[in-house]
Amino acid sequence: MDNLKRYQDDLKQLINAGKKLLAVIIYQYDLKQTEEQLSDREMAILESYPSFLETYQSWYSEAKGVISQLLPDRLNDFVEYYEKPKSRKYLTYESYRIADFLLGLRGTDGVSPRAGIPLFEQQLAILKAV
Repeated sequence: MDNLKRYQDDLKQLINAGKKLLAVIIYQYDLKQTEEQLSDREMAILESYPSFLETYQSWYSEAKGVISQLLPDRLNDFVEYYEKPKSRKYLTYESYRIADFLLGLRGTDGVSPRAGIPLFEQQLAILKAV
């Protein structure tokens, strides 16, 4: 197997892992809607996926490395969805980040961990752009 094929396969696996993480995070924070949309078989598959909290950090590290090498112009965007802004005084929807989600933090204006879902969707979209 040549290097290009190996990199393509690794990227595909990383994207698929990201899709599973997205499904898990949506399942955890929108359970009622998810249960209505999925069959029992699909629910069983979803419940077999690893926890977002247990696997996000390793996914993030690997994805960050790929993006830094192959799409460096988007690396800052990717990282900003994770890291807390240094100038943040209050935890609002605009300043909420995945790091806050991982800690289960809630914001002053009713921001819940659900706010982490679109942030992760954007990270996954950046990885798919590779």
